[in-house]
Amino acid sequence: MVSELADDADLADILDLFVAELSKRVRAVEEALDSANYAEVERIAHQLKGAAGGYGFPIISDVAKILEKHAAGATDVAAITEQVRRLADLCASARPR
Repeated sequence: MVSELADDADLADILDLFVAELSKRVRAVEEALDSANYAEVERIAHQLKGAAGGYGFPIISDVAKILEKHAAGATDVAAITEQVRRLADLCASARPR
């Protein structure tokens, strides 16, 4: 998956950096999930929702939004786990251009 902003040469460096940092964000959300720290899952998902949308990755933003909602309630661990998996898969496929 390529950023919707991939054609903007002025954003090339920042898009590269954002995509490079995605694996760290995924690890952080996975660690929070493993620790049953749903407030942290919610916090990271919220940040990723905004950042991904701003950097031209609306699909990642949409999944992060769903994850944020599930983590806020923390009543359906299976749904949270599924959304973390979906988010990890999408982030792994992200390319700046």
